[in-house]
Amino acid sequence: MTEIIYRKSNKDDLPQIMALLEKLGLDMSKPVNNFTVVANGMLILGCARIKEMDDGALELASVAVEKKNRNKGIGRNLVKKALANEPRRPIYLMCRQERQQFYEFLGFKKIDGKELPLSIRDKFICRCQRVAKSNVEGVAMRLDI
Repeated sequence: MTEIIYRKSNKDDLPQIMALLEKLGLDMSKPVNNFTVVANGMLILGCARIKEMDDGALELASVAVEKKNRNKGIGRNLVKKALANEPRRPIYLMCRQERQQFYEFLGFKKIDGKELPLSIRDKFICRCQRVAKSNVEGVAMRLDI
């Protein structure tokens, strides 16, 4: 069995990353770069990225782990590696309420959506309106460390 490694993505990883994000219905906005991936050989098991918005705000986005590889610590380690590669703070994120505890474990704190930078707030409001139809609450969070 090949060793599982965490690393920065390269252009050859992008087809697998995009397929994973599409499969899980996650953020596929362009440009698609700055990913940290977890790989087993050439197979991408998960990804996460820090997106710098036009106003300089940082967002943890596109956090995805293949369903068969969940609950093994891979997602937690993946986010930790992505955060370690980005020393600037604060970092914001949006997640479903059911994922809030996962991110709190990593040091994020729940905030009011009004506290989000403008570049992220509009996306958060739009996403909350969309998921409200499915009775899922969206949560805004920030990491200040």
